[in-house]
Amino acid sequence: WDKCWSIFLNLAIISVAALYVLLLPLGFIVVVYRAYLVGFNLALLCCLFGIGGALKSLLILLPCQICILAIMIVFTILMVNISDSKKRFGRPNHSFFKVFILTLIIMLVICIVECLLLSIFSASTILVL
Repeated sequence: WDKCWSIFLNLAIISVAALYVLLLPLGFIVVVYRAYLVGFNLALLCCLFGIGGALKSLLILLPCQICILAIMIVFTILMVNISDSKKRFGRPNHSFFKVFILTLIIMLVICIVECLLLSIFSASTILVL
């Protein structure tokens, strides 16, 4: 469940950062830091567990984490656009809450699939992303 809380916390930080223009770099820093942790985790798995860790990293962790990062980047762009349209026109095109919940559900499904695949292949993870 740590991964689910981590995803929720990341989305919450990005949502709050998109509301105010001076906090906007914070949302981008969260995405960049998460990408750094993904790369670090994959490199550490390859170093510690050899070819088995490399295969599990490439087949399970990398696709799931790239999907989560791509969704997080799209979410950041959507939140900035929603915030910008609210400032310009007085009301946003889409609801903050609807976009947040939809993105959270999609990311949690990917997280659960990743956890199930890791448990099926008895892979070990090092960091909670």
